[in-house]
Amino acid sequence: MHPQQTSLEIDLLAHFRGTSFASLNLTLEIQQLRKQNVTQTFVGFSSTDIESYKLMKEWEKLINFNFKFSSCQMHESLKGNDIIHVKASCRSRIKKGDTYIMLIGNDTRFKHKYLRWEAEVAMEKGCNIICVNLNGMRYFNPRLCPPIVNDIGAIFIPFAPEIIAHAITNYKKPSKGNYKYSHAVYKKLGMEKSVVVV
Repeated sequence: MHPQQTSLEIDLLAHFRGTSFASLNLTLEIQQLRKQNVTQTFVGFSSTDIESYKLMKEWEKLINFNFKFSSCQMHESLKGNDIIHVKASCRSRIKKGDTYIMLIGNDTRFKHKYLRWEAEVAMEKGCNIICVNLNGMRYFNPRLCPPIVNDIGAIFIPFAPEIIAHAITNYKKPSKGNYKYSHAVYKKLGMEKSVVVV
């Protein structure tokens, strides 16, 4: 069995087995099924951290990474600084997913306009909030974290595909607090030797 095959895909294999058009139809059906199962995740970040977002887009091409990352950045397409218009545009995007990731870099804390508005919209919708520390920290850092995501039930993790995928799949945001994963979770993901910034 292919490591990515779901139970529905196995059913498709059984359905088409023995037919002359099995290969073609099976490929089309499975491609469509996987498209339906892709998790839409929205990412907010400072413009200075765009290279980190581009790297996340590269992760989408990896096998077993069934997530589609979409940027909430729309600054250039918006007219003026109308908070109502910005939030309306942001809602139209975020409503398609249930998870919002904020990349936290050196200047994220000082972004008081668009990034804050994006986070507010995500919270209004009830999205799971995942805060990703670009410096490798595994926990909440008040020196870098924007106040908007402090004590709202967000999980804080380092910038790595394994733990980001785990959080998207498993984390369910409570109403308050700042959370982190235990060392056991990182060990299970093969990250026990990864660098931990303190």
